Amino acid sequence: LARSGCLADAPLFDSGLASCVRFCNTGFWADHEAGRCKRCHRSCVACLSRSRCSQCPRSNRVWQHKMDNTTGLCSSRRRSVWEQHPDYIAFAVFGLVSVFLFSLGVCALQRQMRPSRKVALSGASQQASSKFTAPPNTMLNGPAGAGYAPVSARDY
Repeated sequence: LARSGCLADAPLFDSGLASCVRFCNTGFWADHEAGRCKRCHRSCVACLSRSRCSQCPRSNRVWQHKMDNTTGLCSSRRRSVWEQHPDYIAFAVFGLVSVFLFSLGVCALQRQMRPSRKVALSGASQQASSKFTAPPNTMLNGPAGAGYAPVSARDY
């Protein structure tokens, strides 16, 4: 439907402004046959016709927008969780690796602290029994038996 009344210097009618304009706003395309600005397809930010986008929305953390050259429209796809939050995924992987390495270190330390099971065949029981005998109770002999020297009043 052609619109009469717009002059040659502003041949397009913008219904949002309710006036004649020279260029259409972003999100609209110039239909010169109809003499008016028409809305672009909902997938476009800017367009050359109803079905031909010239600009797609900016991609963000959740959505990726790109031009589909076969249809001329913008296609949108929801990003996967690891694309949306790469920093969280990196921290999670770092944390898991750290816990794993810590666990390996604890296991190695426990293995190192464990007494050796290699005992010579000759006299094995004698060595084993002498190896794990309790120290003599030195407190039965008093402080001197434990290695303490008597303290005199002068030492204060």
